[in-house]
Amino acid sequence: MKNTDNLYQGPIQSLAVETLRPFKDHPFRLYPDEKMNELAQSIRENGVITPILVRPLPSGGYEIVSGHNRVEACKRAGLSAIPAIVREMDDDTATLLMVDANQQRESIMPSEKAFAYKMRLDAMKRQGKRPVETCTQPGYKSGEKSADRLAREVGESRNQIQRYIRLTFLIPELRDLVDSGKLALNPAVELSYLPTVEQTHVLTAMESEQCAPTLAQAQAMRQSLSDGTFTCDTPLEILVKGTGKRKEVLTLPMDRFAAFFPPDSTPRQIQEELFRILTEYRRKQEKRRTREQER
Repeated sequence: MKNTDNLYQGPIQSLAVETLRPFKDHPFRLYPDEKMNELAQSIRENGVITPILVRPLPSGGYEIVSGHNRVEACKRAGLSAIPAIVREMDDDTATLLMVDANQQRESIMPSEKAFAYKMRLDAMKRQGKRPVETCTQPGYKSGEKSADRLAREVGESRNQIQRYIRLTFLIPELRDLVDSGKLALNPAVELSYLPTVEQTHVLTAMESEQCAPTLAQAQAMRQSLSDGTFTCDTPLEILVKGTGKRKEVLTLPMDRFAAFFPPDSTPRQIQEELFRILTEYRRKQEKRRTREQER
């Protein structure tokens, strides 16, 4: 049985930063500017203490397995080379190492966990189908389900991991709301079962009411889809139901406005641009009235 720990051991090479490529579909964000600048300053003063781990690419150059932040910090520090350990490894081994390395961070956003868990679980399932002697997972047990193994390794329940993975089915705007804490995890999981268009209607309703659905409301939206009664107005109706609020909704036909915007404009982009234009129009009107009153 192989152990991936030995992949971090070996001769250290100095690689040109320009030859390095980020890991394909890397699910983790780089450090925010302040933290990245601190790391860059530390590298200027002390150099890169821990080498990055990379694997050679068939087309030339290297793919970063561990060390994306260190590479970016080196760029900001003005360094052209970085110490690295180069290892040949298959896609699944590289994926497992990449996720493991980044899950040691102090804080991980829900969306980062979502994509990381999905990538890791998919890789584990593929490795689980191989003969035991070819598996690179430390502590691999023949017959153990990949989902159970992942839950044991990361210290979360199997159900919680599946809830996180459901976030990968959300539109980016709703995932961002989960990351910012404006949309709770469990309601987000329910919304993830809605198709993209229906999720967009939910987002519009949330922006209109400046609130997020509760678990019960999200479940009601999902049930409405299952019943075949879901319309573009359903999310708004569910959000305001029982609150005593009655709000008129202005619906604008897309075919009458699409010609004034780029072909790839989304309804939300058109809505925001119209709001900007109307805001500017009101400002000019108020300015004109002020001038008239001063005459």
